[in-house]
Order: sequence, then C-alpha cells, then structure tokens
Amino acid sequence: MCVAIYKPKNATVEFDKLQLCSETNPDGMGFAVRVKNKLLVHRQLDDFSSFFKLVNQYQKNQMIIHFRIATHGVVSREISHPFVMNNKTIVFVHNGILSKYAPKLSSKV
Repeated sequence: MCVAIYKPKNATVEFDKLQLCSETNPDGMGFAVRVKNKLLVHRQLDDFSSFFKLVNQYQKNQMIIHFRIATHGVVSREISHPFVMNNKTIVFVHNGILSKYAPKLSSKV
C-alpha cells in the first residue's frame, strides 16, 4: 500500500523515515507544498537523496508527501502522486485505484 504523509507547518520529516518509505514503496515519490501563495508540486521515480534535498528545503512549510507502490498501472512519473486538479489549485494523493482517470500532469518544482 502507498504511503501518504501530511506534514504540518514547522514539523520535521527525517531522512531515515522517508528513506524507509522510499525503499518499501519504490514506484514513484512526490510532494506538494504552498510557497508564497504558489502551489509547488514535484514528482520523480528514483534518486531518493535528491528528493529529500528538495523536501528539506520546505521543512517549515505545510506539505503532503507520497510514496507509491504500483499495484496497478505502469510505473511512470506522470502517475506518481500528488495529482494536480482544478487549474493547479488543488492537489491530492490516495491509497487505492482510480478507474477511468487519465492524468495530464507535468508540474515540477
């Protein structure tokens, strides 16, 4: 099952805990954070160290983080979470299968 994390403002996520999430859910990782009224979304497939460096830049911000394990569908950056909706004003992550959903995603920090 995927790992979905809500990180409150000023909370800290530790390298070793996120690395374990990446190792057990190796099929994509991503996060969303709001910075100066702009929603930043980043998704990638591998290289946890570079991913954590980006996450670490926003430790003071509220954030959602997701690590995917592919139970269905292909392994690709495009279907890694978070998904961007509503003209980049809403993002979401989920644990499950969404049928008949064709993402058109290309946002990146």
